[in-house]
Amino acid sequence: MYRVIPTWGATEAFLPDDADLLIENTQTGGTIARHNLRIIDTLFESTARLIGAPVASPAKAEKIGMIVEKLRAAVEEQA
Repeated sequence: MYRVIPTWGATEAFLPDDADLLIENTQTGGTIARHNLRIIDTLFESTARLIGAPVASPAKAEKIGMIVEKLRAAVEEQA
């Protein structure tokens, strides 16, 4: 018998006492470790993608460019 409970946000912060297993999407595992949990296996790895229409109006293209610049800057800060 099992029950799947979908959650959003910091699941590891309120892990139910009767839970035997938590499947979590994590970037570094730091929060999991802070809550005295440990990663026992990796099910899959993923990457983020920005997807947009191939043609955009000039106004939308400018906004898209600004979003791309901010995302690139954020990635560079992490490196």
